[in-house]
Amino acid sequence: MKTEHIAAAISGTLAAGMVAAVIMMPPLTSPTGQLPEETMTYKTAAAQIDGGDYCRTNLTGVDCGCFAYRTDLVLNSNRIYIQGHSYLDKWTLALIQAKESCS
Repeated sequence: MKTEHIAAAISGTLAAGMVAAVIMMPPLTSPTGQLPEETMTYKTAAAQIDGGDYCRTNLTGVDCGCFAYRTDLVLNSNRIYIQGHSYLDKWTLALIQAKESCS
């Protein structure tokens, strides 16, 4: 009987320690508060692209006002980037979404 009490106490202590360790870990999806440097550089470059000018010079059959609005939304959105995953660059994503929405 005494060994059962000791085993239960050790098991309880280990379980409590595991729970405490998990609670102390940060969530895997929490932003770090700072985007990686290459992402910040690209965001600055992407914000300088004018979707309306691009539409007028390169596309036909597309509502350029709508296109400019959609590209502006995508280019200026704040996205959380998870390290180790690959993403389309913002300009490619903006082109795809704007062409589909404004044709």
